[in-house]
Amino acid sequence: MSMGSTEAPGPCDVRGRGHSVCHAAGYLPALCAEDHSPDTRYPGGMRTTGTVADVRALGPHDHACWTFDEPADFQVAAHAFLRGGLAMGERVCLAGSERDIEAWLTDGRVARAVADGAAIANVVDQTRRSFDLVTQLDLCRAATEVALADGYSGFRVAADVTAVVREPTNLAEFVRYEQLVDRYMAAEPFSAMCAFRRADLPSTALARLASVHPAGNSGAPFRIFANPDGGTAIAGDLDMTTSDLLCAALAGVEPLIVRGELVLDATRLAFIDHRSLLVLARFAATRGTTLVLRTRKPHLSRLIDLLELRHVRVEGE
Repeated sequence: MSMGSTEAPGPCDVRGRGHSVCHAAGYLPALCAEDHSPDTRYPGGMRTTGTVADVRALGPHDHACWTFDEPADFQVAAHAFLRGGLAMGERVCLAGSERDIEAWLTDGRVARAVADGAAIANVVDQTRRSFDLVTQLDLCRAATEVALADGYSGFRVAADVTAVVREPTNLAEFVRYEQLVDRYMAAEPFSAMCAFRRADLPSTALARLASVHPAGNSGAPFRIFANPDGGTAIAGDLDMTTSDLLCAALAGVEPLIVRGELVLDATRLAFIDHRSLLVLARFAATRGTTLVLRTRKPHLSRLIDLLELRHVRVEGE
């Protein structure tokens, strides 16, 4: 999910009230939910993971990759997600085309929310191709902090970010950004749905993007994401068909290393083959650390011994 430009006042300059429609060159993500109770459903940074068919299942710390076919599909999902944010007392933002914004503002509740500062409408430049990782991360943090200071329970954003990753040279940097901002979301009340139009992106790009979001509406063989404790988790299946995708996903990970050990929460990993273990072992070795796989699968210890992976060990829950 990306958030805006550095130009003043900027799409995420949300100090004070009375916001109307902004025009900006940045981007934001699409989310939704209606009449949720965050106190009972999403305590202490709990996150939704896996395939999600309905954006109303997403909560205050969630981060979803949302693929769509037509602009109307994006609008329906974004409107629903943002209504849910308003119901939870969050400040919300929709970033999209002029048509996306116009459709959103036809809802009288949204128009009133924009008028009193609870909602922000960003018309973004869909032809823009540049992307600055550091700027986008700063905007996300600043928008969340300002929302909290203004008395909102969090910040929620929905954006069609297809144009950014349509530029092939941006993809690796954007994937890394998604992983860094996901770590922030796991700890802070910031949620996002990053929307991508299927017809505009190759399947390989969509797979990379899905693999670094904890949730999404399209199936991904595996997902790497942040845990609320600052660690890294992996879920799904790792086999011979996912080795290249796993290498690409790991390239952007900045793992938490404690006392020389990199702990990977693999409790939601359904399957892992020896090739994938070797990939993970190399990943840890390049960082000069021991890989600790936290898992309920005792047979992995035997496989690690057979492969003579001296710097990999299993730790039960």
